Amino acid sequence: MKKILLSIILSTSFYLSCLAQLQVKCGNSNIPNSNFRNNNVAKGDILIIDSVKNSFIQNPQKLAEATNATYIIPVVFHVFANNAQALVPVNQCQSGLDKINEDFNAWNADLNTIDPEFAPLASSLKINFVLAQKDINGNPTTGVNYHPVDSGFGSYQVMDNIITQYAWDNYKYMNIYIMLDLFGDGVNNNSGIAYPPNTWNSDNKVDRIVYNYWYLGNTGSSIADGEFQSVLTHEYGHWLGLGHTFGGNCNDADGIADTPPSDVAGGGCGPNANHCGGNINGENYMDYNASCYKMYTQGQITAMIAALQHPTRFPLWQQSNLIAAGLGQYVGIKKNIDKQEIKCVVNDNILYTDAEKFFIYDLLGNIVVQQSSCHSYSLSSIASGVYIVSLEKEGQQQFKKITVLKQ
Repeated sequence: MKKILLSIILSTSFYLSCLAQLQVKCGNSNIPNSNFRNNNVAKGDILIIDSVKNSFIQNPQKLAEATNATYIIPVVFHVFANNAQALVPVNQCQSGLDKINEDFNAWNADLNTIDPEFAPLASSLKINFVLAQKDINGNPTTGVNYHPVDSGFGSYQVMDNIITQYAWDNYKYMNIYIMLDLFGDGVNNNSGIAYPPNTWNSDNKVDRIVYNYWYLGNTGSSIADGEFQSVLTHEYGHWLGLGHTFGGNCNDADGIADTPPSDVAGGGCGPNANHCGGNINGENYMDYNASCYKMYTQGQITAMIAALQHPTRFPLWQQSNLIAAGLGQYVGIKKNIDKQEIKCVVNDNILYTDAEKFFIYDLLGNIVVQQSSCHSYSLSSIASGVYIVSLEKEGQQQFKKITVLKQ
């Protein structure tokens, strides 16, 4: 009994100690500027994204089409830990992606609590990050690979030669490296680091996000609450070219017009968060206020859509690549603005549709429901989560994302 009690005390102490360390410690601020600003190749990458953004300004129809498209990104996790599969199970990685997809699509439950000053600017990106189902050789995979414990993969250039041994083709998969000590310095509570679109990195298979498994998702080894789980959304924003909303001595730190400047990281949430002569958008995913993450702005969404057209990101969401990654069921998930919409509404966990036939897939691509000649369907037997609905009517096929929430 004493041994059991001691074990509980030690476990509780460890857990509380970890909770005390819950703070956003994103390594992007420490990446050498020469990598992304002064390097000629990196300058070219930035110019590509800027040119797309300018074309959006000049051609609103082009922006509308890009905004209405749905982007599917195949993801592979590489987990490095002792007893890695037990410590960071596949469902922990999936729960991390579920949270990211929720945030990017503005399905988060606290969306209606955004500071009224910034609520009109809140926007969403129709994107879904999905675990790959086929590996680089076409073999079945869970999208999660397990390896012995290692560290330091977040260090710029230091671990590049080792990383290439594990990396899957950067033009076909988004590679995420999961470990505890991100920079090989014995510090275990850094949250993550992400590399923006960069041709040299992708060519050399070192494009990556490196993230702490303590903060990944809501199960397994995670100690993160619902808000802190969105720190990975912050890193995904970097991967799609976004900068921090703070810094720059009250100048425009991120180049996004609708994110007001702030001279301090994590400067607070809500109407009373005042810096640089005005209120800041402290609830923005690209700040450091992990207790109140709620939104991206319209300008940030446009910037990320532009980044998705970059040569290092564009191949990932092409239909041929989805098929190669085992995600063929997502092919065609692009809204055709010329087609009449097929009705699909979920109210009180009942799906109403005028489709002649529909399928419901989970985010692993498994068929959950196959139904025909039924225009209302109870979702009571389906677990809470995000799903893809394939709708068919009069020769048309459309896809919708739905969220099932159980009380």
